[in-house]
Amino acid sequence: MATDVPLVGFSLIASYTPTGDALLAPEASFVAVPTLVAPHQPLTLVFTTLNVAYVRITGNNLVDYQTPPTPGSLSGFDTGFISSSGTGLYPLSLGFTATILLTLTAYDSSFTPLGLTPTQTITVT
Repeated sequence: MATDVPLVGFSLIASYTPTGDALLAPEASFVAVPTLVAPHQPLTLVFTTLNVAYVRITGNNLVDYQTPPTPGSLSGFDTGFISSSGTGLYPLSLGFTATILLTLTAYDSSFTPLGLTPTQTITVT
């Protein structure tokens, strides 16, 4: 014989709209995991953005280049423009061969720099 048992609880009804997010100032943060590596050890570059259309990550050691090299990247590592919306991962399976300072530059949808340039140093030992 079936028995009716009342269920006790509550419910929450909510909605979310990102409409006001466009009024927030652009933000960008950038880290590498790990930051201390052996030559050619894989690592991942992680960036988080808000109101940023593109990011570009460049390096200054003049030894390591993106594979294949980005057109016009004569001075070293350069990812070229990466479309950005929230969080992004950029894996480097071959890592770097020498210590390198990486700079992430944030751009708007017209490829105008936004003045946000977080940096990350990868120490290769």
